[in-house]
Amino acid sequence: MNYYSDSSEWRYLFRNAIDWETIAPLYHKEFPTADGFKNVDELVSFYEDLLTSTGDWSANSVAPRARELDKVGGGKVVDGHVVVGDVLKKTYKEAREMDLFGVLIEPKFGGLGLPATVGQLLFTQLSRACVSTATQLAFHSGIADMIHRFCSEALQDKYIPMIQRGEISGCMCMTEPGAGSDVGSMRTSAEKRVDGSYLLNGSKIFITNGGGGLAFVLARVKGAAPGLEGLSMFFAEEWVQAQGSPDLLPNYTIAKVEE
Repeated sequence: MNYYSDSSEWRYLFRNAIDWETIAPLYHKEFPTADGFKNVDELVSFYEDLLTSTGDWSANSVAPRARELDKVGGGKVVDGHVVVGDVLKKTYKEAREMDLFGVLIEPKFGGLGLPATVGQLLFTQLSRACVSTATQLAFHSGIADMIHRFCSEALQDKYIPMIQRGEISGCMCMTEPGAGSDVGSMRTSAEKRVDGSYLLNGSKIFITNGGGGLAFVLARVKGAAPGLEGLSMFFAEEWVQAQGSPDLLPNYTIAKVEE
């Protein structure tokens, strides 16, 4: 089974419902491209080959282990940090070998820089195979995009290539005990320090991929307005380098993995 080549409706949509003549040049502005593609037709053929490969992988590797992943979970907490389990490690290893973490990441960071439409089709294949796995892998390209949009060049240069290589991912930390759909009532605080960084205090729950190593955290700077208007977003690393030492220290800890 192949979720692309054996799915006539997806092949039809890919070839007829997407305006590749408009989309492809937005991502590959000059021809021939750095990879040697001479025109849009060659690029689109490459996109389709990629989706055929991922369609095979999704159907024949990811889907068969979905039930086992549900049974054993993605990992466990050891000393306040998540250790990824063997089942999910297999998926990560295969995704690295196929260079899937970098499909949507810009070439200057080591990625392929392909259109988001290709990524959406790939995500659909993975979701058909295993929604948990699809969500897990989405927190690589999604976090890379957030870092690229909102973080300093130094953080971009440090972390986006690591994400592209599948070495780290991340999470979005919003929900709190007592503050789910009512986002404006969250209590996590942020206090500015002398060096310009912020000390965050609070607890978050139900954080998808919370053990990914990086976190965008919603918090309220002390003295800020109540409700949604007073919230800010902060970038937090799970491990930070100790001052004057090569050792890494925990910046936040994880209490449990949800079943």
